[in-house]
Amino acid sequence: MNPLNLIMSYFIANSRAEHYGIKDPQEIQKTGLIAGMISTNPIISYLLIENKAKELEVIPTRNPATTETGPQGNTLPGGSTTPTNTTDPVLIKLDELDKKLGENQKAIGELTKKVETIEKSSQENKTAIESINAKIAELPKVIERLYELEKKVEAISNVKPATVTEVKPITKK
Repeated sequence: MNPLNLIMSYFIANSRAEHYGIKDPQEIQKTGLIAGMISTNPIISYLLIENKAKELEVIPTRNPATTETGPQGNTLPGGSTTPTNTTDPVLIKLDELDKKLGENQKAIGELTKKVETIEKSSQENKTAIESINAKIAELPKVIERLYELEKKVEAISNVKPATVTEVKPITKK
C-alpha cells in the first residue's frame, strides 16, 4: 500500500465526482480509496474510479421545451405515449425499437397464418393419404376378381360353337 497512490486516488475520485455531477461523492471516494490501497499503478486506479463514476453519473434533466409530452405520439402497450418530436436520443431509439417491434408483430402474424394454412394442408393431405391407402388395400381383391374373369373368358373362348345344320321340319304321318 503506497500512501501517495492512496492520496492520488482520493483526489481523482473527487475530481471525477465533480465532473460527472455526482451529488453524494462518498461511494466514489470509497472506490477511490480501495483502488488506491489495492493497486500500485495509478492508471488502473484511475480506470476503476472512472468506471464507478460513470455508473453513478447523474443524468441531466431534459429540457421540457424540446420534448413534447402531450397526447400525440405512439401509444405503447402500457398506455403511455412517446413523444414524436424530440431531440433526446434515448426516446428516438425507443421510437425506433417500437416501430421494429410493430413490424415484428406483423411478421409474426403473417407467419402464424402461414403455419395455420400449412396445418390445414397437412390435414387434407393426411385424409388423402388415408383414402389412397384404403384403395391400395383393395387392389389385391380387384386383381383376384380380374383373374377369375380372365379364366371365365378363356373358358368361354375354348368352347367350340355349336354347328347348326339344316333343320327340316318333321311331317306328321
